[in-house]
Amino acid sequence: MTTNIRTDNDEWKILATSSRQDEPTLVLKRGSTFALFDRHGDICPNDTGKQGIFHEGARFLSQCELRVYGHRPLLLKSIVRDDNSLLSADLTNPDLYRNGHLGIPHGTLHIFRAKLLWQGVCYEHVRHVRSAGHDAPTARYWVGPDRRKPRGGAGPSRPQ
Repeated sequence: MTTNIRTDNDEWKILATSSRQDEPTLVLKRGSTFALFDRHGDICPNDTGKQGIFHEGARFLSQCELRVYGHRPLLLKSIVRDDNSLLSADLTNPDLYRNGHLGIPHGTLHIFRAKLLWQGVCYEHVRHVRSAGHDAPTARYWVGPDRRKPRGGAGPSRPQ
């Protein structure tokens, strides 16, 4: 969604608050596991119930969405490798407001996400970096199974 705002010097600005919703489904597949995502890499609940992570015919996850201060990031680009093994998405933040004032302008954060299916598990790596000169948090995340060793066996390892 965009909104036009007239400024004091008689200029018009277009605020970036969301991206278009005409989302095709992206598919990852490895062995008996497959996953259906939107172009942002999210699993969004919808009327058709198509998206999710499935293993051996059962859906294990039906909703998983990335938000920045409660807002959906804007999509820059996303791709799935030709062999359907890896999804990557480049995103940026929308205009983020605090107390009615623009706190973090759109494009301040670059967000990279990668999703990988490996041995029946969906792994996700999220990295975000702020533009120079802007006060915004930075971090890296790796999302996957619990790293603790289960009883009676070897623990899962991070894919290389």
